[in-house]
Amino acid sequence: MQGRENSYCELGKELDALARSRNVRGPYSMARYLDATNGYECSGQVISRYLYGKSVPKRAFLEAFADAFDITEQERMALAWVYTYGSPHRRGT
Repeated sequence: MQGRENSYCELGKELDALARSRNVRGPYSMARYLDATNGYECSGQVISRYLYGKSVPKRAFLEAFADAFDITEQERMALAWVYTYGSPHRRGT
């Protein structure tokens, strides 16, 4: 088994948690949701690459994601942090 090799990267974990908190699960569902809510076209395969850290999303994807999932200012800051630094933001640091 390859377990750890198939884990989401930190950015992927953040994106997945935000989507799951809005009852959207999996990269293909995320892609459909983005298209349905704001017309942003992206394949589930591309989103999967983002989740696993095989590709880095462009800023336009993150903006579309944030708008589609209507994330809060605090969630936006946490997403920006992990996108920039590759690790989760720890409160108080």
